[in-house]
Amino acid sequence: MKTKLFFFSALAALFALIVLPSCEKDHLRPEIPHMPVAASEAPEQPAPTLPETVLSDSELPVILAQLPGFWNVLSFQVNGAEYISTFVKSASFRFYPAPLGAGEFRQEVHFADGETDIVAGTYRVDEGAQQIILTSADESIVANISITDGNQMRWEFTQDWMHVVVKAVKL
Repeated sequence: MKTKLFFFSALAALFALIVLPSCEKDHLRPEIPHMPVAASEAPEQPAPTLPETVLSDSELPVILAQLPGFWNVLSFQVNGAEYISTFVKSASFRFYPAPLGAGEFRQEVHFADGETDIVAGTYRVDEGAQQIILTSADESIVANISITDGNQMRWEFTQDWMHVVVKAVKL
């Protein structure tokens, strides 16, 4: 009986020596730095400000302010040949807001043969040149862009020696 009690006591002591000290290490608290109590002790720091490039909706340039939203493509011409209703069943663009001057877009094209192509990437607008720069994993496109009445968009660009004109309406 003494051996059982001794064995149990030794096992309990070994458990206490190995396990309990490790619990103390698991819950280490970082040192709390001294914080000034009086206002006179506080270091002077400027108030945090947003980056200067963040613009409110009313301050966004015209094209950049009108671009976000869902656009349904009405016409997609390549070298004068219309692709909507022939090779392309439908196409759309979705532009997400760009408060820092660059945003994200998603293009979805449903072809007449049942295939669907989805391209996503980023966009920037050059208001001075009235151009939009679309960048995806595959390529970049620079297109002349105009938006009239806030809901009619027209793009023109040349890609691989083909002249492309896209007309869309905002939904």
